[in-house]
Amino acid sequence: MNNMFRIAIRSARLDKTVFQEISENPTSVLYGLGIVILVGIALSFTLTGGPITNLDSPPKFEELGSRLLSMWLTIMTLLVGWMLWSSIAYMLAGKFLQGDGGFRSTVRSLGICYSPGFLLMLTPIPAIGDPISIIALLWILIASVVAIHEAHNLDWLGSIMSTVTGWIIALILLPTVVIGAQPM
Repeated sequence: MNNMFRIAIRSARLDKTVFQEISENPTSVLYGLGIVILVGIALSFTLTGGPITNLDSPPKFEELGSRLLSMWLTIMTLLVGWMLWSSIAYMLAGKFLQGDGGFRSTVRSLGICYSPGFLLMLTPIPAIGDPISIIALLWILIASVVAIHEAHNLDWLGSIMSTVTGWIIALILLPTVVIGAQPM
């Protein structure tokens, strides 16, 4: 777990070497999976109004069930988006532009790019929430461009072209349609 957080921080800092390490290590898909799930939990807290803070009385079963369902739906939406984004990026970078990386290295690399999504927990804060969510989304996009650049050995233009389409679908359209969230 400690190593996963180090990898998340390194990917958020746009450390090129972390994307090379991740794309070459088959077991690192678990780091990407863990990061996407934790970002899903963070986003679900944002969508449901945060953690339960009124501990004077036990939470109502309906409220708890609704929150758990929302959390599950948010996590599943991000996981489906991650796979969809990885598929699109692989088809464009690996097949169309003849990049070096495979599908699995694309999945691993894009999974750790979700780490700036932890900032989405700050979205409910008035006045700074919306700018922070935009910064988080753009930060994820920039990290993914660097990841595709490193995983597929493409030029920067090819990396941008391979990444943007999947990013729009996975982090903007899919959450809006499935969980009714404003664009993350």
